[in-house]
Amino acid sequence: MFRKPQKRRCVLGFLIWVCLIPFSNSQTSFAQSGQNVDTTRGTALFESGDTSAAISTLMTAVKAHSDDAEAWHFLGRSYNRLGKNAEAIEAFLHAVKLRPSFAPSHVGLALALQRANKLSESSREAEVGLKADPKCDECHYVLALVALRKGDQHETWRHAVLALEMNPASLAARDLRNQALVNAYSQALSVKLKIDESKTQGVLLALNLIGSQMGIILDPTMATQDFRTKQSDRFDRVSTLYKEALEQSPADPDAVEWRERLNAIRVWRSIILTDEEGLKKHSIIPRSELSTQPVPANQPPYNFPDDFRQAGVKGRVVLGAIVREDGRTESIFVVEPLHALLTQEALTAARQQLFKPATKDGKPVKTIVMLQYSFGLTK
Repeated sequence: MFRKPQKRRCVLGFLIWVCLIPFSNSQTSFAQSGQNVDTTRGTALFESGDTSAAISTLMTAVKAHSDDAEAWHFLGRSYNRLGKNAEAIEAFLHAVKLRPSFAPSHVGLALALQRANKLSESSREAEVGLKADPKCDECHYVLALVALRKGDQHETWRHAVLALEMNPASLAARDLRNQALVNAYSQALSVKLKIDESKTQGVLLALNLIGSQMGIILDPTMATQDFRTKQSDRFDRVSTLYKEALEQSPADPDAVEWRERLNAIRVWRSIILTDEEGLKKHSIIPRSELSTQPVPANQPPYNFPDDFRQAGVKGRVVLGAIVREDGRTESIFVVEPLHALLTQEALTAARQQLFKPATKDGKPVKTIVMLQYSFGLTK
């Protein structure tokens, strides 16, 4: 009498246990599929460009499952897209903690840190990404971006080239590479030179030819020889960079212009560092000795990109150029730069500039002119 009810209870318990197994499994499966659905939906919304909806959906995903690395990653990317650096950094910190070997999350974190002006941290994070994936072109892109922010043109160029080697289609890396080259070229000849007044007659003659009115500062504390040494070093560094660029990418669409710049550096090095000897070597006639001055024969257009206009960027690019006997420009040099992209616009226009050539005793001759390009300024 005692065992029979016990047997019924055991049978009943067994049946309940058997019935609960599929129910419990279905609950677990539902929870997992719910997590995947939110992450998948959020990712799809991000890819479609609906960033606000993506953030809302991905926030739901990470609240329900804080260990969802994919959700944290795309949440960080969404915040990056909106320029919300603090939120992006927080999201990516979760992502890299959960998936430390996933390079794209390190890239996203590095970009957010760079925008937050945390350059050293950004570089470190990009390096971590490279260790996780040595073929991470975006890691090199971020390192190039940070180097550009720091003013290191050679490092900018180096990392941009490495990014392009891994991903030749990267327009962003190509843009950084070209910015570095333009910036280096712009820095080859300093406008605000410091030289000894008592020992600079020859140097000033050459400098005045390219526009002493453009802001050359005379400082008696620095000797001419010191100036020559520093300027020579600057020319050498920029020449080396352009030689490396040509060796690395001799067939690049911009290689023709790189060769022109390299030649211009050689010409101006000769003019600046050897005074009258350099002028004679290149058959350049000082403006004061001309019978007639060069006269512009056209007005090549140049672009002022909307992004710069809307940002309120204003200024001018001043270039020095040699006008040949046929009225064409050569050896164009940056005297006063702006942002690299605006300086490039001016350089492109200057290459197309034509003149009625200068003359001396009735014959066309070479001379030096100043070219000025205004951006956002009243002409």
